[in-house]
Formats: sequence, structure tokens, C-alpha cells
Amino acid sequence: MNMKISFFSILIPMITGFLLYPLQIFANDNPVLTHGQLVKTIAYSQPNNPYLPRNFKTLPQRELFVRTQKIMEKQGVDVLEGKNVETPLSNLEFLHVVYAFSRGPANRSLIDQKLFLKKNNLISATDIGLATGVRGEVIQFHENSKFGNPVGLASPLFQYDKISTSRKSRAAFTLDDHSQVILSGGSTISIDKNIYDPDKRFRQMLFRMSKGAARFVVSKSMKKGSSFTVITPNGVAGVRGTEFVTLVDPNEETRFVVLEGKIETAPRLPNGKWGTRSFIRAGEMQSMFKGGKFSKVTKVPRRLLQKIEKNIQVPREEKKHTLLRQAKATNKNSNHHVKDPADRSNQLKNYQSVQKNSLNQELTKADLPQAHSLDREMVNTFKKLSTPSKLDAFRSNYKERLSQRAFDKLKQH
Repeated sequence: MNMKISFFSILIPMITGFLLYPLQIFANDNPVLTHGQLVKTIAYSQPNNPYLPRNFKTLPQRELFVRTQKIMEKQGVDVLEGKNVETPLSNLEFLHVVYAFSRGPANRSLIDQKLFLKKNNLISATDIGLATGVRGEVIQFHENSKFGNPVGLASPLFQYDKISTSRKSRAAFTLDDHSQVILSGGSTISIDKNIYDPDKRFRQMLFRMSKGAARFVVSKSMKKGSSFTVITPNGVAGVRGTEFVTLVDPNEETRFVVLEGKIETAPRLPNGKWGTRSFIRAGEMQSMFKGGKFSKVTKVPRRLLQKIEKNIQVPREEKKHTLLRQAKATNKNSNHHVKDPADRSNQLKNYQSVQKNSLNQELTKADLPQAHSLDREMVNTFKKLSTPSKLDAFRSNYKERLSQRAFDKLKQH
């Protein structure tokens, strides 16, 4: 049986209650936990929740769900709107429902909702982040399992996971420290190490990327000793807090492009050790090749930056979806998800203005790249614009023996 790990598997008893339905897995692609089961679980763990009918213990599951649904509707909470007692839950719906019952602050991002639930011990702390953007076929493998599972919005991310995207797919994950990993099409990346202590502001993360393109937006302000490392077949990049892109083409050649801050790189030598270190700053790039060869650090061509922005950024559809939720939340109470049914049509009419004003708020760094595949054009552009010249290749191979006279002679060719 193909098992899928979800937030349902890490749900723990809420506050003072007990877990009535210890359903722990997805079987195949169908969740075994329904909206009705989740509401009843919450009812027995939060008996004084204002969204529940007072006599909930005497009600059958279907009637409990219907009455709870009506109470939430009257108070402007829409997480159960249009749902059926037997409707299966997705990870996204699970997160929204539990967060609504927790009465957390309104209009928060997915990662902030999850962190709020973690902080209040409403879900387990075993995951390290979640999917904040998915398009197309994205597969997740847990702890070297041969059986992969499809990734959806709010799918939890764990240490030792491997993520693979098909050629026309996209995926974005936000980690608990608010760092982001945005994968383009045809990419594979694994999480080899994750240590994060929010109280001590300490982080040690190691990603291994075997192919494709990824954009890393690494959060700052970590204490000494923290690290964020990306290893590829031919190179390594270490960062503290910055934004950069890594491309591993079909020949395993690696390109590092820095968009903000700086990174430290080194090529992988034939003996498995790391070679000469280099520092790459914003607007610069470097290439790594087999056998420990590497190019010098050069300025990133504008055309290449345009390609990156086109292929690895937020799609319009995801922006619209998020901003529509913001429009619906305009008149919500600040303590929980509340909306005024009488103003629903006006809220939707105001969507366009909300879209213009909110476009750069929550989604500045963005959850998901556009629907452009990492095709041959993208790979060829990277090769053409970042492959070192003969002079650069000569420098990398004969750095110690290159005299000024030989250098000047080589430049003439």
C-alpha cells in the first residue's frame, strides 16, 4: 500500500481533550479523515469552543457537523462553507479548519498558520516546513522510500525527504525559519540535514541537488555556527542569509547565480574533497565542472537574470487565489476568521483594488514559480551565458603556474 504522510498523521490531542479518531495515514490518494470526523475530534478536545453547539455530546456526527457549520456561518467563518460531513480533507483544508477553531489571527500565510498551531501544541512539531505552492506533478519521497506521494498545498515537509518535479511542474516550500525553496521543472532535491531552534536562532540545513533549477531565499539573523548549504554533483554553496539560484544541467555542470547577499562556493575535486573557495556577491555568478574545474566569478548577464525571473517566480494564478482570500478577509474580526455575509458581494467587487494594493505584501518573495518549464532553451541560455571562456578554463587549471607573460599572451588569443 502506498502510504502518504500528512498533517493528519501528526495531529496530537488538542488542549485538554483526547484524539477520538486516531486515523494516521492517507491510503493511496484518498484521505481517511473527513470534515465530519475532524469536527467531532475537535469537539471532544475543545468542548468550550464557541463554534460548537452546547449539547454536542448528544448529537450524532452528521448533526454535529451541520450545527457547527451553521454557527460558524453566522459568525462569518467560511472554512466549512460548501463542505459535507463525508467530504475528505486535504492538508490545506485540515490546516484551515484547525486554525479557524484555534481562533488565531486572521489573514495569515500558510506557514504562519502552521507555526501558530505548533506553538500552541495543536499539531506535532516533527515537520520542518510545508508546500506553499504546487503546480503539475510534484512527488515526495520520505526517508529514501521507493514509493512517492503527490504533493499538494500545505503538504508537510520532513527531514530526509526527496522532492522531484516533472518537466512542466513547479513547487515551492517554506521552511519553519521562513526560508524558501522554489523548484523549477525537471528538478530533484533532497534534505539531508535540518536542525532549527527558533528560540536560540540557530539553524543548520543541508540540501543535496542532483538536477534542475532551484531558487533559495534564505532567512537572515541566525547566530554564529548556523549554516545553510547546497551540494551539487560538482560544487557546494554555503550561505547565511541571501537569495540565489542553483542550476544543475543534464551533464551535472553547476551554476550558482546570486540575486542578493553573497555565498561561498567551492568545486568538488576528483578525490571527493572541496577545492578553492570563492565568494560570489549579488549580481555575480560562477560555474562548476567535473574534475574540480571552475570558472572565475563574473557578472550575471541581464538576459540570464530575465530568464531566471521568468522561470522561477510566482504565477499569476497563485497571486489571484491568495489575494482573493485577502479580499474576503477585509472585514474579518482580527481575532478569528470572520466575514459579513451582507458584504460578500462588495468584498468580491473590491478584489481588483485589493490585488493592486496587496501584490507585494505577503508574496514579495513568493511561493511558486511561473508555469514555464525548465526546457532546453533555459539550459542552453545558462550554458551560453555562463560557460567560461578558454581563458577562464586555463586559469582554473593552471592558477598557480600562470605567469604574467603567459597570461598576457593568452589574452591576445
